Amino acid sequence: MSAAMSVPEPMIVPALVCLHLDRTLDSEAALPAWWRALPEAQTVLAVPPAHRLETAGTRVVMVAADAGIGAVLAAVHAAFPERDIAYVRAGAEPAPDWVAQLARVAHADSRVGAVAPLSDCLDVFSPFDGARTDALEPARIQRWLRYLASDLVFEVPVLLPVCGYFRAPALAALASAGELSDAGDLAARFRARGWSCVACDRVFVGGLANDPGFAPRLAAPDVQVFLASHPLAALRRALARALADGAVSPPVAVAKPVQLHVTHSWGGGVGHWVQAMCEADATRDSLVLRSLGNSSAYGYRLALYGAADSVMPLREWRLDFPICSIAATHYHYRRILAEVARDFQVDLIIVSSLIGHSLDALATGLPTLVAQHDFFPFCPALSIHFREVCTRCDDERLRACFAENPLNHLFANADTEHWLTIRRRWLELLRAPGVRLAAPSAVVWRHLRELAPTVAELPVTVVPNGSAPLPRPADEPRAGRLRILVLGSLVPQKGADILRQALPALGEFADLHLLGTGREGKEFEGLAGVRVTRAYELAELPALVAAIAPHAGLLLSIVPETFSYTLSELWMLGVPPVATRTGAFAERIEHGRTGWLIEPSAPALVAQLRELDARRGLLGAVREALAQLPGWSREEMVAAYHALTPELAGVAGSRKLVERDGRDGRIERLAEMVSERDVWIRHLDGGIAERDARIGQLNQGVAERDRSLADLEQTLSERDARITSQDGQIAGLNRAVAERDEWLAALYRSRSWRITAPLRWLAARVKSGLIPVLRQGKALYRRLPFGAQTVSAHKQIVGRYAPWLLRLASVRPASTPPSVSNEITG
Repeated sequence: MSAAMSVPEPMIVPALVCLHLDRTLDSEAALPAWWRALPEAQTVLAVPPAHRLETAGTRVVMVAADAGIGAVLAAVHAAFPERDIAYVRAGAEPAPDWVAQLARVAHADSRVGAVAPLSDCLDVFSPFDGARTDALEPARIQRWLRYLASDLVFEVPVLLPVCGYFRAPALAALASAGELSDAGDLAARFRARGWSCVACDRVFVGGLANDPGFAPRLAAPDVQVFLASHPLAALRRALARALADGAVSPPVAVAKPVQLHVTHSWGGGVGHWVQAMCEADATRDSLVLRSLGNSSAYGYRLALYGAADSVMPLREWRLDFPICSIAATHYHYRRILAEVARDFQVDLIIVSSLIGHSLDALATGLPTLVAQHDFFPFCPALSIHFREVCTRCDDERLRACFAENPLNHLFANADTEHWLTIRRRWLELLRAPGVRLAAPSAVVWRHLRELAPTVAELPVTVVPNGSAPLPRPADEPRAGRLRILVLGSLVPQKGADILRQALPALGEFADLHLLGTGREGKEFEGLAGVRVTRAYELAELPALVAAIAPHAGLLLSIVPETFSYTLSELWMLGVPPVATRTGAFAERIEHGRTGWLIEPSAPALVAQLRELDARRGLLGAVREALAQLPGWSREEMVAAYHALTPELAGVAGSRKLVERDGRDGRIERLAEMVSERDVWIRHLDGGIAERDARIGQLNQGVAERDRSLADLEQTLSERDARITSQDGQIAGLNRAVAERDEWLAALYRSRSWRITAPLRWLAARVKSGLIPVLRQGKALYRRLPFGAQTVSAHKQIVGRYAPWLLRLASVRPASTPPSVSNEITG
């Protein structure tokens, strides 16, 4: 790692290295060479009383002949209470740097009391699933661990009896309570006093056989639970697989410079660029640090990936204080960045987006390359467009932009004062030593220099974005109506309003095919002459374009594009572009030769396409010119960026594999982790399949319910139609009744009605009184006898009914119709 990156390390007083001699030795030469090479001030011997070894200046602590690790630690701690103790039993073969490696782990956490290396003398600490072969000596095992280990530190239920690193405060806590001894479970007593016992997978100690004295402790329930889900399971499988392939030593990895990409997680053009930079770079290792969040805070978390397309992060952090848009400075962010730089030996920072990040990414002291793919963080809208392309952005205009600009909607919690602070610090950091500036087109810094004149002082390198080649369709577009391809998103800044306004006129002579519109394409679905495909994979694009066989493609951005991968794709596929005269379009397209440039308006678009429809030969000439354009590959782009940091060229030769932490020695381990995750994913997929089946059944029930509802709605609709018809009939009858009432009222008021009133009265009396009498008289007449008595019978009948008829004739009518009676009486 570059010396420029200042990463605070804990101050560690060198430990006292204690070699425990459980037998007597005749000469100092019998001591291990690694121990004899240590400074005398750092060593101590723990020996039985009968030892005969004479060592000049070597400190000696007497212990019982049968003393174990607890008793030795008690004796040495009593003599040197202020010192950490690195303990190793005679006969063990530790790695040369075992003390430093275990000390690093011990002091990384203030509550770690004991750290053990791996060893095959006890299954809890063994990197083997079973016994190791005799041909695999400890030094070779150590090299394999440095290649495969993932720097895993894990808690252990017991102490390794042959080697370990013990911190002075933890030893003091047990010694003061009289618990630092061989009796019972020493690891449990450490934990009871609040000190953790852990092991580290980067260090191995061999040379000793399994310790049979620990068998009873391994039978304890907590140890059996630990062994059932051993933390070293993946490492064991990786090591077993490597050894099964016949490899005696790990392959020699090439130590490459490490570059860290700082970017967002939105994908899009920036995501495309980061993936191209990682995949096409064969001479540098690439890590990707992404901000993760949502519209309320785009930097809730940070995740570190080993590749641009990785789905499983190497590490992940949740920020104590989420970053809503961008932070001027951020303590937790700086600590995370320092951790990544230290642990992965980062040599170069490449910043392609600071959304969800802190400006501290530009102030690490490491060589830093800023690849400016948009106008952020100078512009909170990213696109320097407020009613028009911005040529100035002072405080007043920025306030209006936050209040009125519909394109400035990404960062709801931001305000003018925050952004002015961000601008000032960003412009300051761009001048920092070691920061280099690049952009995919000259238009980016040309606009920034106009908006912030101080940027003009800074040197900038233009490096166009490279692309993987796309196969060009062999056939020329078919004749017929003009077929127009609109490739990509249809958000407002990409010219959706222009297309919307031009559609009625374009529909007269052209068919439109919208590819990759996203959800914004919904409003265009179902329109005559328009076909919409919301999403596609890049690998599918050549076949989709070949099936459409477009005569031209549209690029309608109203904001200044900084490069446009979409333009490159149209060119590679042989589709002549018609683009707005903004940003990189105006810089890259030669009007009439490699495409056409128009003003960003619907009339200009319609006029240009009408001309191309009438003069199809122009399209053919541009297609021929596009076939002759030189390509610019991803590898050429990577080489151009490497040229901006020539000092990294010598890094590989100066770095040793054993010094690397996380890249070359993690490949197999990560593969195992991915394999385990794949198993879990398949398990989840099974559950998802069952859930989908249930959802399918529910959907079927919903569909049946919808059909029933549709039938019910049809019945209700028919009923409503009948009710409407009946309401119409009732309204007609009401009108007829009203007309009748009006006619009767007029009749009652008429003169003829008043004149004929007596006649109506007589008719009514006759009808109600005389007619029944006549009917009765007619019935009696039919019963009259004929002959001599006929006359007398008639007289009898007349005499009977004559009084009644006289009374009837003398009765006057009791009432008349009210209107007639009123008029008559009036």
